[in-house]
Amino acid sequence: MSKNRFARRSVSAGIALLMLSLLLSRPAKGAEVVITVTGTLAGGNDYLGVFGIGRVMPAGTPYTLVFTVDDTKGQAFPSPQCSNSGSGFGGVRGASPVTAVLIVGKKSFEFGRRPDAHSKTWRTIASRCSASEIGMEIMEAQYPLQMGVSIRVAPWPGAPSLTQDGNWRSALTVSNVYARNTFNHFVITQPGNNTGGTESYLLVSTVTIGGAKPASSTPGSTAAR
Repeated sequence: MSKNRFARRSVSAGIALLMLSLLLSRPAKGAEVVITVTGTLAGGNDYLGVFGIGRVMPAGTPYTLVFTVDDTKGQAFPSPQCSNSGSGFGGVRGASPVTAVLIVGKKSFEFGRRPDAHSKTWRTIASRCSASEIGMEIMEAQYPLQMGVSIRVAPWPGAPSLTQDGNWRSALTVSNVYARNTFNHFVITQPGNNTGGTESYLLVSTVTIGGAKPASSTPGSTAAR
């Protein structure tokens, strides 16, 4: 009996060591950062009928824009300004890390799933050689039928930095931002459609960065394409 008991213990110990080695040998799971932007359209056109609210989208129409950054794709890039002034992450085609879902009314549209997508996100702080800014960008297809969505926000002139944490992953919520630039917009095009696309400039009310969390295996929200 004692020999059998010893054998069972040996087998159990062996199984435990095998499971531990398998766990240690697995590649680390990636992380994702979710960035949510809310605001209103500055007025635009929906000639493609993507959102179903008429060919003219009235100024003041609310939108929600959810970016998801998957760090198993792409690579980090340093801030172009001085050391420790910010950080960013981006990539092209199969390594494009950012997707986004734009919700207007009861319908949505997803950017960043095409095989030719390229995307990036970044954050800089106010320093002696850099300005405070948060940005996200996705572009797809080729000019002149290129489509995409982008956001770039900064503090109002004379206001303090949006944050003094230059890590693009760090959790943050900002409001009352300066976003009156042509970079804040989206455009959707369709090959062979000569009636025009769907596009609008975007006014930004809030930007919420959820911080890094383990990547989910659950598929994201479906969106019209």
